[in-house]
Amino acid sequence: MNNHKKTIPVVEDEALLNTDEDSSTEWAQLQGELQSAREAQLRSQADYQNLQRRTQEERSRLVKMAAKELMSDLLQPLDHLSLAATQLKDQGLDMTMKQLWQTLEGYGLKEMEVMGQNFDVSLMEVVERKESGEKVIGVVNRGYTLHGEVIKHAKVIVGEAGAQSPAPDTATLSDSHS
Repeated sequence: MNNHKKTIPVVEDEALLNTDEDSSTEWAQLQGELQSAREAQLRSQADYQNLQRRTQEERSRLVKMAAKELMSDLLQPLDHLSLAATQLKDQGLDMTMKQLWQTLEGYGLKEMEVMGQNFDVSLMEVVERKESGEKVIGVVNRGYTLHGEVIKHAKVIVGEAGAQSPAPDTATLSDSHS
């Protein structure tokens, strides 16, 4: 058998010993830089995700604002058209109005049901007060919400719960699209 002894060379040169220390220091420094780079990358990814989220929120806000503006602009002519449909009693016009209202409701437009309700300043505007009650006894102009947000306050007549005010012609507008 071969008896070879492994011998470990003895380093007598101090410069070579310092190289190990320098390598360890350099290695630690490189690990620190790598960690810093990883943290910077994570921050950049988080910043990018936040930017995407804010951009999407802003886009949604602008779309909602445009829809709100369009619906608000359409309400008065639609109320007049609904009133005309109730007066004319034309089946074709009634079907068209029903389809139009169904379409608008599909986009989040809803008529507020306020008749018989307690007066609520966040949803209604009083145009006439009969006696001392706080119940809506008549609707002069309908109110609407878009995705739950009031875009047109209902104009109402307020009075005692038992008293019914003769409803103005515009109060029957909801009949044309129900």
